[in-house]
Amino acid sequence: MVEKLGIGEQRETSARRTRTAIFGALGLAGLVTGFFVGRGEARAAVEGSIWSPELAIGLLVIYLILVGVSSVLLSKTTDEVQRLNHYKAGAFAGAAFMLVYPLWFLLWKGGMTGEPIHWVVYFVFVFTSLAASIFYRFR
Repeated sequence: MVEKLGIGEQRETSARRTRTAIFGALGLAGLVTGFFVGRGEARAAVEGSIWSPELAIGLLVIYLILVGVSSVLLSKTTDEVQRLNHYKAGAFAGAAFMLVYPLWFLLWKGGMTGEPIHWVVYFVFVFTSLAASIFYRFR
């Protein structure tokens, strides 16, 4: 005998499908733009050139649109507990950024380390955000 799902379970299933579709669309957009940029970047590395302003602005516009639209759509599928966990994870990642970057900058200015590598600091932020999200979700 198959039990029918309750209204809350149906909503959760629908929200999960929506989140999966949003993340899938974002992944596909990242794959397409990454492939496009990767081909151009390989060419630029051989030629010793930089990206064109059109490419940089185009990627900027695509990024802003995708972040804005996905944020609005994802906020509609997020409950209060998930939202609070995301706030906590964001605060934790922000604290990590506020600790790592100034310390690295000051050590660099004092001649004790190399210049701060901005993408490393960004990945520290992203990693701590993901780690905190996982922690708050499963604790």
